[in-house]
Amino acid sequence: MVKRATPFVVVSNGKYRQIFSIVEKPSGELTVILRGGESITDGMHPTSSSVLNELRISIHLSKNSTKNGRTIKETVTIDDGTIRTSAAFINDSSEYLLWPVKSILCPDLDDPVYDISKKIKNPVVICENYPKKSCSLMIHVVVCAKNRPEPHFVDRLLTVVPFTKFNILLYTSFLNVPTTRFGSMANMPTSPPRVNDIEHFRYYKIKEAFPDGASVISDHDLDHILCDFSQWLFIGLMKLWKGYFKNTPELLNFINFHEPVFSQLPQEILPATSLGRTPFDQWRPSQTSKRE
Repeated sequence: MVKRATPFVVVSNGKYRQIFSIVEKPSGELTVILRGGESITDGMHPTSSSVLNELRISIHLSKNSTKNGRTIKETVTIDDGTIRTSAAFINDSSEYLLWPVKSILCPDLDDPVYDISKKIKNPVVICENYPKKSCSLMIHVVVCAKNRPEPHFVDRLLTVVPFTKFNILLYTSFLNVPTTRFGSMANMPTSPPRVNDIEHFRYYKIKEAFPDGASVISDHDLDHILCDFSQWLFIGLMKLWKGYFKNTPELLNFINFHEPVFSQLPQEILPATSLGRTPFDQWRPSQTSKRE
């Protein structure tokens, strides 16, 4: 029997907004399920965006493995029918597993697709009173072995969510740009991802593939990886914005010269323009929008 899903939420305008959930199977395998949003880029290929239907990530003991490995497999379904898959295999990781599962630079979460009842049981609240008009939420989802001490980093808040065989570590920070309907995501597979079952090496900035799997990373490695992902997702979002705001000089000026700052607490930083207090409002989802 599959256990009840654990929802991971933020509180925005007094309402729960579910970003993803995690389902634990009796075997201890975890499935991370992300809900579809308005527009999502992969962060490594930011020239266009797609509407995400669903994203599932399974974390499990590798079958028939002689190396005590763990596999993290991701399947992304886009509304145009495209299916993207990728996987990471981590050798000798039964005791000291540590691996980044997914990094998410959240879009505006007011879209109805993120609706969830406040009557849900035992949600994991990632952020209370999310000030989405002044900053964007960055979430790094990391899987860690039960008996491995979780690393702590200065510029990120850590939430530890225990499951039977794994701990899920949530590292959150706030980026000093307001949210729009665009979000961005990244992960770290150990072999080239596939798009509609065709290998697509250039889809991610993978400098080296590991066909036999990768080794467990250190705390120091994880810190560098999360820093890189944060910068890539910010740069990818800025490149995407340039295309949509090309006829708005004041916003282009903000995009070209804005320095990203990631912090544990929200920062009240907005671009100073004559377009109003929140010039990005036109790129927020409509309150009445509805997905089929």
